[in-house]
Amino acid sequence: MLPNLLEAMELTKPYTGLTVHRGLCRVIPDWIHCTVLHAIGADADFDPNVRSNIQRLVDDVTTRVADVDPFTLTFGRPSITPVAIEAVGSPGRPHEMLVEHMMGAHRAIWGDAHTLAPSRYPHASLAYAGKGAEDLDQSALEAELSGIGDPDPMTMTVDRLHLVAQYHDGARITWQSLAEVPLKGVDLDDEAFIDSLLGAE
Repeated sequence: MLPNLLEAMELTKPYTGLTVHRGLCRVIPDWIHCTVLHAIGADADFDPNVRSNIQRLVDDVTTRVADVDPFTLTFGRPSITPVAIEAVGSPGRPHEMLVEHMMGAHRAIWGDAHTLAPSRYPHASLAYAGKGAEDLDQSALEAELSGIGDPDPMTMTVDRLHLVAQYHDGARITWQSLAEVPLKGVDLDDEAFIDSLLGAE
């Protein structure tokens, strides 16, 4: 699930100074995301069995989420964990439903061929622990966080799922978009038509 750029900037801007310490890998707004499911070992670039079945996965997920209403997720103040600075989103149940649907669709096609790592709760990471993280003073980070004040929470609308090929270089997570799957009542064809009109000269 991906926020739009304005939503991502709203979430990250108050905490920029917190996320640029040596030992942390800051996530810039363009790459902020809220994971539903990682399919570890499902390589869309080099595995023909994965690449040839992406459309089957899209079709199956589309059917499974057709009755899931769009919803909002609200992300509040982030917390500092040993592996990341992350903001937890709520409510959790709609996200949990999407996890269940994605896992069911993946297993229907590939069975146990890949390791599935579902996200246990909705969250967006603002920074990841990187090289030198062992030298970070967590108490100092907590003190810095407490001094930021009380920024407004960020609320994002979730009306689709994004299927992506993800890349992780040990410091940053990026991805290539493969498909978008709409939730109930969302017409992606209409959006594409409107975008084409707005982009026309």
